[in-house]
Amino acid sequence: MVVVQHMPPRFTASLAQRLDQYSKMHVCEAREGMKLSNGLTVIAPGGYHLMFRRQGGAVSCYLSLRPEDVEFRPSVNVTLRALMEAFDPKRTIGVLLTGMGDDGADAMVELRRRGGWTVAESEETAVVWGMPRAAIERGGADVVAPSYQIVDIIRRKVRGR
Repeated sequence: MVVVQHMPPRFTASLAQRLDQYSKMHVCEAREGMKLSNGLTVIAPGGYHLMFRRQGGAVSCYLSLRPEDVEFRPSVNVTLRALMEAFDPKRTIGVLLTGMGDDGADAMVELRRRGGWTVAESEETAVVWGMPRAAIERGGADVVAPSYQIVDIIRRKVRGR
C-alpha cells in the first residue's frame, strides 16, 4: 500500500510511526531503494515525489524532486502515475480522500480509464472536499463513499464480491 499525504518534511516520518502503532500492516516512511512487499505500507516523505523502479520481479522506491513544476511534493498525481508504470493498472486500486485542490484527480481518471478501480471520499465525511470532488467531477471515481465505508468496500472488491 502506498500513501501520499500533503505534509512537510519530518512530519511524514512521525505520521508513519504513529500509524504503524495502530496498523496490522507495517507502516513506514518510504526510503530510497526500499522494496515494496506484501504487508508493507509506505508513506511518501514530505518534500519528495515517491516514484518506483521495477527490477525483475521486485519494485523499489525512489525519491525525486522532479517534476519541479508540481504544486505539491509529494504529489498524488505523480505517485499514482508512477505506480501505473510499475504495476498493471488493472490490478491497482486508487483511493482519494479529503484534501484541498485537485491533486490526484487527473491520475484517478487515468487509472480508471486504464482498467484500475477507483474510490473517492464523499462530501459527507470529507473535511475538505476539493480533491475527491475534482476526481468525481472528472469521471475518476468508480465508487463514491463516506470514509467509514471505504475499507469494507475495498475488502469486498478484493474478495470479488
